[in-house]
Amino acid sequence: MKKKRLFSPVVQVLSLVLALWLLSSGLTAGLASAALPGAPVLDYPVNKTFNGTTDFTDVTADISKVSGLAQGSIAAKVRTSSSAAVKTIFSLSDTKDPSSNMSLTMNGGTLYFENRENGVYATRLSAPAPSVSNDGSWHTVVLTVGTGGTALYIDGALSASASSSGFFPNVKTPDGMWIGRNADDGGGQWYYAGDIAFVHIYDKALSADEALAVSTDRALPQSAMTASASSFQTGDEPAKALDGNTGTMWHTLWNGTDTTREITLNLGGAYSLSKLTYLPRQDSSSNGMITSYEIYTSADGTAFTKAVFGTWANDKTLKTAVFAANGVRYVKLKALAGGGGFASAAEIGVYALGGDGTPPVPAGLTAEATKSSEVYLSWNDSPGATGYDLEADGTVIGGVSPPYLHTGLAAGSAHSYKIRARNSRGAGQWSAPVTAVTFTGSAFKTVPTALFGPNMFGSAGYRIPSLLTTGKGTLIAGIDQRIPGNADSPNDINFAIRRSTDGGQTWNSIQVLVDYPGSGYNGASVIDSELLQDPATGTLFALVDHFPGGYGFGQAKAGTGFDANGYKILTDNSGGTYTLRGNGAVYNSAGAVTAYTVRDNGDVYNGTAYAGNIYLKTGIAPESLHEYGTSYLQLIQSTDDGLTWSAPVDINAQVKADWMKFMGTGPGNGIAIGSGPYAGRLVFPIYYTNTGGYQSSAVIYSDDHGKTWKRGESPNDGRVVNGAVLNAQTLNVSTAQLTEDAVIELPGGGLKMYMRNTSAQKRVAVATSTDGGATWDDNVTFDAALPEPYCQLTAVNFPDLGDGKRRVLFANPASTGSRTNGTVRLSEDGSSTWAYSKVITPGSYAYSSMTVLPDKSIGLLYEGESGEILFTRFNLDWIKNP
Repeated sequence: MKKKRLFSPVVQVLSLVLALWLLSSGLTAGLASAALPGAPVLDYPVNKTFNGTTDFTDVTADISKVSGLAQGSIAAKVRTSSSAAVKTIFSLSDTKDPSSNMSLTMNGGTLYFENRENGVYATRLSAPAPSVSNDGSWHTVVLTVGTGGTALYIDGALSASASSSGFFPNVKTPDGMWIGRNADDGGGQWYYAGDIAFVHIYDKALSADEALAVSTDRALPQSAMTASASSFQTGDEPAKALDGNTGTMWHTLWNGTDTTREITLNLGGAYSLSKLTYLPRQDSSSNGMITSYEIYTSADGTAFTKAVFGTWANDKTLKTAVFAANGVRYVKLKALAGGGGFASAAEIGVYALGGDGTPPVPAGLTAEATKSSEVYLSWNDSPGATGYDLEADGTVIGGVSPPYLHTGLAAGSAHSYKIRARNSRGAGQWSAPVTAVTFTGSAFKTVPTALFGPNMFGSAGYRIPSLLTTGKGTLIAGIDQRIPGNADSPNDINFAIRRSTDGGQTWNSIQVLVDYPGSGYNGASVIDSELLQDPATGTLFALVDHFPGGYGFGQAKAGTGFDANGYKILTDNSGGTYTLRGNGAVYNSAGAVTAYTVRDNGDVYNGTAYAGNIYLKTGIAPESLHEYGTSYLQLIQSTDDGLTWSAPVDINAQVKADWMKFMGTGPGNGIAIGSGPYAGRLVFPIYYTNTGGYQSSAVIYSDDHGKTWKRGESPNDGRVVNGAVLNAQTLNVSTAQLTEDAVIELPGGGLKMYMRNTSAQKRVAVATSTDGGATWDDNVTFDAALPEPYCQLTAVNFPDLGDGKRRVLFANPASTGSRTNGTVRLSEDGSSTWAYSKVITPGSYAYSSMTVLPDKSIGLLYEGESGEILFTRFNLDWIKNP
């Protein structure tokens, strides 16, 4: 289920933290719920898929162990793949007789048990089971036979009963016993279709509580487990898959050398296992998301046996692998296929039989102070729960639901909370406690609101936020609308915005501003927006990267896409080149007009015949002419506070050099210089790659209110590294790359640039300019106070409060190894030092954009867990609050 967020109709798509069950100490072999029966007489970890026509498992050799059982039980965990009649789960038979057998079967929409000898029935019992037949889910069925009669249970619930009590001895001379079929004098019949995890045969009729216990799972405590792996990236250690935090993860080495890609859990005891759950990474990336797997079990950590294998959907939802294995102390999850050739896991849970039917511990309990008198609590819904109890400072508050606002609290006071779920069987276990301390004074921070997220507004994914406060106080939230999913270009990606006119309390619906032709991963795209307002004219600018279909950062060719005269270059599949000129006319390389014309939307016509679209990927029929395969910087404008916007205009011919392959935005925010000799200059941070693919940061700027643009030098131009003088065009030092960037204004109109970078220092790179970004000091430094995990960042100047302090705000994932621990920092000395900092979220946090509102509160739009793009607002007092 989903965690709800206050002040928003948006429901978090999924952010499950695997339940941590509180168990007593002394974990030993066979530790189980008190309701579990003793060991079965026969215990078959089947873990097999049956084809419904020939597959079965022969257990005839074990007949002597059960043939004398006058009472007992059979339990099986099954997932059917057929709704047809008579699909045998377990059967005992006299193959010399056509009608002497004891069989437990799926029979159309029923669970059916029959026991007969020479055609005389001792028992015929059916339980309606339409939800079990071919529903794609796992179910546990239990047959009990005792002096009180026969009963059938489905998933722990009594479904049918009869007074008859015939069991194994009723079949007088059995000579065959099978899982997955029956057989008689005509041979094999009634073959099972689907999966069977286990079959257990007990020597007693299980009680209702025992039938429930063998039908339900309990989570083993992650706190008792340890983890090791074939490799891990620093900051993404194996233990992160067991920390109960969906914002962290285990990830194999980023360099791709680990082809084994496996993680091993030491369970801290020996158990009879029932399933493993896998939660993929919950940030915006798909790297390492496991889509094909094998699970191995071991008693000693040395000899491993394959328990199950399979595939998982390539999405962020919780995955489950059901299997049966006994005496297990170690579990190994091996990735046969994972996103980008890696393996990763946000959380891994391991389960054993023995639940009591109450709901599992609600996952993801968080407590967050929002002001001096309130704490906001949220948690994920617990499957099967009908209600929740909240323990607040030792007092139980019943009948609550998420989210819950605890009010009337004292300023600066500490509070502790636990949550448990309820259903008709009672209350489940309490969660681990979480704490929160209310703010003092006027400090506040709003609960994050999801402005964009998976499957909102008809798009599978969203990434790369930008945020701007206009001169009229309107908030503009820009975003990549990534229709098929969150992959970068090549992909069908639109540029969209939402607007708020009340400080972010409510937001208008989405406006798609740029949508190029094509669909799926063949579509043309715009990506990575950057927002800026000219304070002199009020015009809003959005700068974006554009790629034709089939192209992205890694595929872009060197060049601007325009000839020396500024005409757009087109190509055909034979290598011919053309230019697009006024009124859509197309000229060949000899300068002669052709029969081709191109319309504003990119549609090509050969005379009057439609001949494709210049933006579509090569190979999409019909095709004729294509946009040159590189990256394009494009601007769109609004003169009415973001209500309407212009069509995109290419500025490559003004700012991109022929030796550059890629040129892209910061992304996030641009600025207008407010003082000094360059006052009024509009500045957008950018970065680009040379022919070798090496990256350098820079800015583009306009001194005529956005009519024309120039590119400044890069901090890499003239920079000295290891005694060598660098140049962005010829750069070939991998550790000297400067990439996505943000700029702030210094006193007198200078600029300071903060840069993502490839240095081993794992700190944000910094450069300064005294001429409005045209050139930069040769000395690129690294701010020791700003850790950098190779991720975009955001920085803004804070308005002058008249107290002589020059305030700057900075935010990024404050980590050197993973995109987590989103942190905002405040400097009151112009960014020389960062005296104050506050964690926005300890979990997943990637790209972000920040703005200052008219009331001097700060707005932050960031990539959070589960692919959501979250907006929160806070004030300086919150950052400075202890």
